[in-house]
Amino acid sequence: MLGFKVWAILYLFILDVTSSEEDPCDSANYDVINDVWRAPTYVTPAGESQYCDATIREGWYKPEGLEMPKTAPALNKCGTSFPIWMNDNLPTSTSVTQVKVCVKTFFSECHHTWDIRVKNCITFYVYELKQASLCNAAYCFGDAEVKCTDTSGNQSDCTASPYVTLTAKVTHEPYTTQTVIAGTPSILRGFMFRCNISSDEDLMDYVYDIQWFINDNSIVTHRNIPYTNLTQTGLHQSEWNGTYRLGFLVKCGVRARNTEDQVPTAYIYSKPFYAGFKTDLDEYTVSENGQTNITIRLTVPIDCGLPIEYAQLEWAKALYCKVTIRVLIPNDEDSEVQCTRGGLSDEPVVFSKSGCGVQFKYNEWRTPINITVYGSADGIIPTTDQNMMPSRTTRLRFKIDEHVTCPAWTNASKPDILVHVLDKDEALSGRECHVQTDPHIKTFDGKHELHEEYGEFILLKHDTLPIRIHAVFDKCWQERRGSCTCGLAIRYIDEVFVLNFCKKHIGKQWEIYEDVNRVAEMRACDDSHMTVEFNSGSYTVTLPHGMTIHIRLHLGALNVHIFMIIIKASLADWKATRGMCGFLDGDPDNDFLLRNGEISNAFGRSWSLQNEDGGSLFDTDMALEDIPLPLIQYCSCHVGQTSTSVVIASVHCNLTSTITACANRTDFTGYVQQCDNYRAKRGTHGYLHRSKRSSDEDTEVPRFGLVIDETNMDSPDENITWINGWNESLAEEACRNAMDNDPMLTKCKDAVAVMNDATANGIQECIGDIMLSGHTGYMSSTLKALQQNCRIEAERFENLTTQGKNGTNTTTFFDELLELSCPNNCSGNGNCTKGVCICHTGFHGESCILELETAPEISVDATTCSIDRKLCKHFVIPGINFIDVSLTCRLRLLKFYIDRREVVGSPMVFTARYINDFSCICSIPDSVRRRRSANIEEVFAEGYLLSISNDGINFSHETTIIAYDPGCYDCNATSMNCTKLAGSCDSTTAANAPKQPTVPEDEALPLEAICGSVVGIFAVVGISAFIFFKHKTSIRVHNTMPSTSIGNIRRDIDQMDELRTSRATLTLIDLEVN
Repeated sequence: MLGFKVWAILYLFILDVTSSEEDPCDSANYDVINDVWRAPTYVTPAGESQYCDATIREGWYKPEGLEMPKTAPALNKCGTSFPIWMNDNLPTSTSVTQVKVCVKTFFSECHHTWDIRVKNCITFYVYELKQASLCNAAYCFGDAEVKCTDTSGNQSDCTASPYVTLTAKVTHEPYTTQTVIAGTPSILRGFMFRCNISSDEDLMDYVYDIQWFINDNSIVTHRNIPYTNLTQTGLHQSEWNGTYRLGFLVKCGVRARNTEDQVPTAYIYSKPFYAGFKTDLDEYTVSENGQTNITIRLTVPIDCGLPIEYAQLEWAKALYCKVTIRVLIPNDEDSEVQCTRGGLSDEPVVFSKSGCGVQFKYNEWRTPINITVYGSADGIIPTTDQNMMPSRTTRLRFKIDEHVTCPAWTNASKPDILVHVLDKDEALSGRECHVQTDPHIKTFDGKHELHEEYGEFILLKHDTLPIRIHAVFDKCWQERRGSCTCGLAIRYIDEVFVLNFCKKHIGKQWEIYEDVNRVAEMRACDDSHMTVEFNSGSYTVTLPHGMTIHIRLHLGALNVHIFMIIIKASLADWKATRGMCGFLDGDPDNDFLLRNGEISNAFGRSWSLQNEDGGSLFDTDMALEDIPLPLIQYCSCHVGQTSTSVVIASVHCNLTSTITACANRTDFTGYVQQCDNYRAKRGTHGYLHRSKRSSDEDTEVPRFGLVIDETNMDSPDENITWINGWNESLAEEACRNAMDNDPMLTKCKDAVAVMNDATANGIQECIGDIMLSGHTGYMSSTLKALQQNCRIEAERFENLTTQGKNGTNTTTFFDELLELSCPNNCSGNGNCTKGVCICHTGFHGESCILELETAPEISVDATTCSIDRKLCKHFVIPGINFIDVSLTCRLRLLKFYIDRREVVGSPMVFTARYINDFSCICSIPDSVRRRRSANIEEVFAEGYLLSISNDGINFSHETTIIAYDPGCYDCNATSMNCTKLAGSCDSTTAANAPKQPTVPEDEALPLEAICGSVVGIFAVVGISAFIFFKHKTSIRVHNTMPSTSIGNIRRDIDQMDELRTSRATLTLIDLEVN
């Protein structure tokens, strides 16, 4: 017995849980019945078929504010032959209750009967309907007909409702009321909904029932209202605000009676009226790098609640009575932004910088506002059905936050809309700009040029974005013909990345001991605009809009040059590029554009650096010319958190392009960061100008200004012959064997169609290199360039970079390519992992060919450092074979006298900082820099003999650095001596005194510094006058300066004697007056 009770209790518990989980009162669990023909008064018009519920879907239904009649309707009513009615009472409790229903036929009012379930949902009932037992039979909903009584007292069915045709329409109108908002007496200018009734007949003869619904839920019913009082049946804000949020459907139902006790007509319902804000469409389509407008409009006014004293003030209404609709991208698992293989954000759309939303003013709510949506490219060519347009889809969410002064609009929302972004990345397949070896130049659209001229040239100048890419071409090392790329500079806004391996005199023949640059540096005030990644002799520069520049170096003891530059454009570059890379539009015929827009095969010289270009990007002493920022900037908008009442948005604005790169730099390995060598002055365009200053973080890079030898600028002689036993046939055979036998290229050509043409062009370039040089030394460079091109192209295709079908293949085609791409197969001293050599213990370098015992080779024998501009503490040492393990500097201190130089003290060993394979930094310890000779003999300069080791044992040869004051002495690094300048310095110990860098006279000073100078001069003059007259007169001085300022002036007075004997008194801008 106990067991039975337990099971019974458990059964009831389960039944209760099940019913609570599937509450039929929940709108998700019922369908709405609003068929006019189900009214007991409805008669099917002649010629129309009657309805039958023998096939109705069984389940829960909610009639529109109506009930099933409890008396039998007449035959042929309710749109059917045999009406179904309820032979029972409706439940008063909220539990699910069984009731009996009957079918009226010719034979009986309850010929057929069965049970259905009903639930009282407080403001309405829901019915669980079953299929009828015969046809034509249908359920009735609505008031039953009244019985008419004849003179004998007999009752019969009759119709007493008026014969009138009504229509209803929901409108809105304003109203004003006094209320309390946030505890303050206020005036609310709100709005109400009105049910407007119309008919061809005189409506004054009837009384009406008005029902209001929001989202099909009954809100309020007004019964037996005379026509003259219908204005009192509006749906006010107070009847729904707080329960419903704008963004709902409101409708009204109306029926008429002759008199209050007569049978009404069937309810006539208005079309649902959408109250809130809406967009013109639920789905939009935009192309990558294209745009479309989403129109947002309000359908009801903006209510305005203000304290009584402000309610009539127009400025208060304009300031506080407005609605901001934010547009956001939901951040769920399906829409979370990620990086693609192409290095771009896969975020599908961005918005204009006006913000992630729009704002409506209370008195301009009827005016629709457009939001411009821009399609953002992801750099990936998707795999799709041939009959389908490839696209990505995102949802856009619209949200209004809480508004104290606009309570009706608080947390209003609307359903998300869809935006389909059509893919256009395929247009860029095979469209990279190449610069390699001689250099062979291929424009974006595939036009080829053999460029053998010397000087600085503009590879790319962007029409809409602040981008410049310059290259320097010079004679190749020990070659009779051709030119090589010795320098590359990439500028984005105020940041410049520079690779400079050029000798000082461009165009002249190479000399072994000529001054040669070994510079890899980022000159910038911050690092927000471009990302530079370094990997053993190669760089990848990523610009914010998705353009990437791939660079590979040839590293030699006496010669370093750039043998490959590949510029991969993004869709933001489409029809926006000029320069030697051509005009990117898919048409090679218009690539050779001159500066004036004409087309010429001799266009290369047109893009040599001119005065109009604002100066060389390799000149560190020249201020950057302003490049205007794009007129349109963009915002990325995401939802960080969602709930019924809170939306936290993550908004990233100031994007200069619709396309966003997502590469992140983790360190400064690969180049010298020169950010700290500049001070910033805000320019007219909002970004930074720079002028040199000195700091303890100064890094002294040996650099030599580029001098263009105009006498060697003419194009080389075209009459060139084969040498060293080569001819065209032998060269073609050698090049074809090298390209066709490379396993990576062979695999790549099978899957990436454009690589077949690229390889064919590479073979022709290889043949030309052999003809010009007489050897195959450039063949490996051409092969590496083709391999890099293969990687770039393969990364574009979704099917080559994703895993196999159903996740069964864990290795992608792209992964297989990378396993074949390691240089020299890691020399047998390492494993190739994702295209990078993982060297075995004891081996290092890009191809694992270096051992730790290998001593670096320094490429600069001697250089100087001017202590009037630098602290001469951190020195970049150029060379090759630097290994980032135990890199060590060894130093010997030098002193230069009038007739000799001496090595002072013992050698010191300290840690070097690795930059890349061809440079490192030695920072002189303070203990060395503080050493002072006891010798009273005048020291002209101090110097350092520096050598580098990878293991702390085997050191390179020494390079000499001389640190001196050019205001007093002239030192020559080549001859290793110093001379004193006549009349420049009187102190015999000037070189022993610590020096502070000063600003050179030819350095342009910012306006703030000039103003500071003037203030400083007047302050000094004023102070001097004050001291002079202090004891001579009794002038009363009105003190208007803060005490802290007076304290600063007094300290300045105390220091004036010291300042007077120092050279610093000549630079009055160093005196600060607060």
